[in-house]
Amino acid sequence: MHPTTENRAATAREHAGESRAHRHRRLLRLLGWAALAHVVAILLLSPGLYLSDENSPEALYRRGEQAMRDENYAQAMDFFAGVMNRQPKPPPIYTRAAEQHRLADRLARQAGDQAKQRSEQAAVPAPQSGATSRESTPSALTPATAPQPPGGVAPPARPKPFIPDELRR
Repeated sequence: MHPTTENRAATAREHAGESRAHRHRRLLRLLGWAALAHVVAILLLSPGLYLSDENSPEALYRRGEQAMRDENYAQAMDFFAGVMNRQPKPPPIYTRAAEQHRLADRLARQAGDQAKQRSEQAAVPAPQSGATSRESTPSALTPATAPQPPGGVAPPARPKPFIPDELRR
């Protein structure tokens, strides 16, 4: 083989090696730029990752807790309602618990209204007719004639404890 042919072959091998190394460097550089572009896109599109939002659920919860400590319960309820509005849909167990709380609140209001009506009736003087005082007092009413809550359904004598079906065995 002629020396120039050998030089050409060696040069060709060196160029092949260089081009492989060059391609490898280009590939790494391209991957670096792609990774940098992804990081920049994530940071631009997700400011909640690095900026604290005063209306984030965590911040609202902290503010609600502070309002509870300050005994400002109405404002605390507003903060907690804001937390629930920003959270995903709660599991069914929380929905059922909320229904139980609403029912208990409604029954408590009805009982309060009934007690208020009874106290107003007791404040009205009894008629002085031939009826005895025992017959005219509200406490003399029999259970059959006692006023029923709206809807005609009396609250249960002993409320059942709230245990969701999911937790019963």
